[in-house]
Amino acid sequence: SEAVGTNRKDVNTMTITVSNGIAGADYSQKVIFTDLTPVSTSAEFRMLPEESGPNPIPFKLYFDSTEVVKGEAITWSSLQNGSSNTKTIRIGGIDQNVIDSLASGTYSDTINVEIQNL
Repeated sequence: SEAVGTNRKDVNTMTITVSNGIAGADYSQKVIFTDLTPVSTSAEFRMLPEESGPNPIPFKLYFDSTEVVKGEAITWSSLQNGSSNTKTIRIGGIDQNVIDSLASGTYSDTINVEIQNL
């Protein structure tokens, strides 16, 4: 229930440390999130049932407060040299009606993160 509707649940953090950079300079990276379901199959992030049969549970992924579009790059800017630049990964947007209609069981997803230079 912590990630149902407009609620958001913190599930992890992501940290980028800039090494050998110039003090006072801002650095940027592209961050791309995907999961176990290919974008061509579903544009939604989805928790899959451990056992076959039940439908998956769609959810929204957030990079701090920014909603993530699966497979599309988000620019993480203002990264500073020598400091730990951290963002919180959150989930939300789960439809209560969807989970009420599903079989009980274990549902999970694996989020893949790709970091690219700009």
